[in-house]
Amino acid sequence: MRETKPIAVSAPLGYVTQHRTVARLRKLWHSAAFWLVLAFLVPAASSYSVLTHEAIIDSTWDSAIRPLLLQRFPAATADELTQAHAFAYGGCIIQDLGYYPFGKQTLQRFDTLCPKRCFCS
Repeated sequence: MRETKPIAVSAPLGYVTQHRTVARLRKLWHSAAFWLVLAFLVPAASSYSVLTHEAIIDSTWDSAIRPLLLQRFPAATADELTQAHAFAYGGCIIQDLGYYPFGKQTLQRFDTLCPKRCFCS
């Protein structure tokens, strides 16, 4: 009896390349579908902005901040209270300086590392 060697049958090179491309596209599609579904399932996240911080000052100015200032400084004039209101705006904005678009990271680091009393004279 004659001994036969098994013949190695391999797929043509074009078939293997095409199979890999289809597998990559399928994986990419599954990944895109996953992230799209995830994006719609996640609830909307709100963030605070500079205007929100200023709105907090405005909403508490007449009810809380101004009476405290008048209690501490009874002889304060209207111009001084207006200036104090402007300083309150500045105090709520100073934390956001490093986070503005095109903001300086050094201001963010300075604000984080420096105690708040450094800003008061």
